[in-house]
Amino acid sequence: MADECSEILRLLRLYGENGVRGYDGRISEIVRRDPKPYKQLKQLSRLLRSIHDEWKRKHGAGQSDTLVE
Repeated sequence: MADECSEILRLLRLYGENGVRGYDGRISEIVRRDPKPYKQLKQLSRLLRSIHDEWKRKHGAGQSDTLVE
């Protein structure tokens, strides 16, 4: 679970509000929902991975996943 949370935070820095690689409004939709935090984390994790995979397809799989700040 800790690894998944670390990944979520890393991907949020890339694609969340003020993200290094842009912002996707679908993230806010999930974060605003509050029913079941665990389910919400799973949905957020899947969405962020999907956004990241899409970014890699568009920009080349060889691009670094390292944050540039």
